[in-house]
Amino acid sequence: MVLSFPIPLRYWLHTNKRLFSKIHSIIIKEMHRYYINKARQTGIKTPRPGSISFTQRAGSAVNLNPHLHVLLLDGVFTEINGVVRFRNIDAITDDEVAWLCENIAKKVMKHLTKEGYLDKDGEVVQNPMMDDLFLENEAITAASYASIAGMIAFGKNAGKYVTRIGSGFGYFEEIPLAKGKLCYSVNGFSLHCNTSTNTHARDRLFKC
Repeated sequence: MVLSFPIPLRYWLHTNKRLFSKIHSIIIKEMHRYYINKARQTGIKTPRPGSISFTQRAGSAVNLNPHLHVLLLDGVFTEINGVVRFRNIDAITDDEVAWLCENIAKKVMKHLTKEGYLDKDGEVVQNPMMDDLFLENEAITAASYASIAGMIAFGKNAGKYVTRIGSGFGYFEEIPLAKGKLCYSVNGFSLHCNTSTNTHARDRLFKC
């Protein structure tokens, strides 16, 4: 699964390690909860999902774009007669991707509202909470913001857009929008789940 964030959140995540850690925890918990719920629906009583996550900080244009790549087992572990077994579950569907993307967006936005990054209507609030590196170095802060927003940071063209950028967090009542097969977006969050690796494809697992 690949999860990208709304543009304002990309900046906050890049400049605040504590916030990134908390948001990362919320996302992984929701992904695991999807597998736990689906396994329990098939009668598995003690499901244990597994995942490895990676943070990628650059987009395809080498712009600053922190996002997550999460490699998940398409099933769960469970204990049967004292022995740990792996149980496959059905592949994720489009409806489930939409549900998961919406849940992640809601949980993350709820946390951001609690921490004062968003107001009750989902609007961005000016928030100075950043790591010392960014508080003490205006040039690094300016360069980071410009790269995320697709703008020129310095020189005579400073402040001008390099490319058109997307919206922020949108509105709380938004519904997931299909962007492609097993790919949905809502409130600026985009979740892509259409890449998988077969159990016996050791070369692809190694590359992952």
